[in-house]
Amino acid sequence: MNALLALLLVGFADVPTVDVGTLSLKRVRGELVSADANQWKIRRDGKEEILPVDEVLNVEVVSGVKPTKALGSEVALLDGSQLLASQVTLDSGSLVTETPGLGTRKLARTSVSSIRFLPATAQEQAWRDLLSKERKQDLLVVKKGDVLDFVEGVISKVTTTDVVVLLDGDPVTLKRDKVFGLIFFQRKAVTTSAPGLVELSSGDKLAAQQVTSEGGQLTVKLAAGDDVQVPLASVLRIDLSRAKIWLSDLKPRDIKHEDVFIDKWREYNNDKDIYGGPLILGDTQFHRGVCIRSKTSLRYRLEGDYARFKAWMGIQKGFSGDVHVELSLDGAKVLEADVAPGKPAQPIDLDVTGKFVLEVLVDYGSNQDDQGDHLVLGHARLTRAVTR
Repeated sequence: MNALLALLLVGFADVPTVDVGTLSLKRVRGELVSADANQWKIRRDGKEEILPVDEVLNVEVVSGVKPTKALGSEVALLDGSQLLASQVTLDSGSLVTETPGLGTRKLARTSVSSIRFLPATAQEQAWRDLLSKERKQDLLVVKKGDVLDFVEGVISKVTTTDVVVLLDGDPVTLKRDKVFGLIFFQRKAVTTSAPGLVELSSGDKLAAQQVTSEGGQLTVKLAAGDDVQVPLASVLRIDLSRAKIWLSDLKPRDIKHEDVFIDKWREYNNDKDIYGGPLILGDTQFHRGVCIRSKTSLRYRLEGDYARFKAWMGIQKGFSGDVHVELSLDGAKVLEADVAPGKPAQPIDLDVTGKFVLEVLVDYGSNQDDQGDHLVLGHARLTRAVTR
């Protein structure tokens, strides 16, 4: 029985348990009923729990399938996917791969970054250096002793036994077992930033633009555009954290603070209160977030990479200050609020699609001083769209 058939048969067995990590830092363990672009449904203890997609960080699939990394060629795509192919051929602008986990797939040459035929071992760093090398043509890489050498040309054809490369327009044929790898020059190479990564037990890694599930089957929309269906039981883990980033992980590009009194405390703090305590709004403690004093402006570069900015806003528990808050995107004010102590946390949910600069301005509230003005943005995060 081949590996692909075994994986398919597993798909007809009971749906495996999933262990889901969320933005609230809790884990939800149960049966995955379904997943779509908006929510995940998890059944545990006979009850269904719904998790919004933008709350899901990572998923571990608990199944009896053990990782069995396939031997063969490593095919890297521009979208970040990595396929472990038992066979790979190239002809007429199309790459055909045979993989234990995904079967036969036909890929456009323009979606391929590189193919490595031989294991790197001692040449790993040399291979990485070649991948990052600026080039104007394809690179055919060969192993000479313990070092890697290359020639520049145009990769014309790859068969099961040979590689044909055009050198100054003339075709040259090399035996494939003499070739270490191929690195492709793409004239219009645009690397798609995928919000998800799906790792299969076969060793394949799929850069996912969207992940959905129904009836024990997982459908992965590759960032390259194709759809791949695999049994959920053949999945090791799903990482959706690449679609989200904590605001506290970003360094502000510009910080402005107007000192009124001489003190030793910083103008803002990441993941802690200004004085170093945990971030707390009401009865909720936030493990991630930003605490900002009044008379402070923080500007973050978004580079147009995100879809939404979300947070919970309020005054740090135990402090009596009040503040006036303004949020701006690319210089345009999009939110203005007065935040007082002892009030429920206010949700923030902004569309930041195509925006490049987020500015958070915290000013005095009704009291014209900064005593106790500790604004908390709890679980402040930016998310990339899972679907486009």
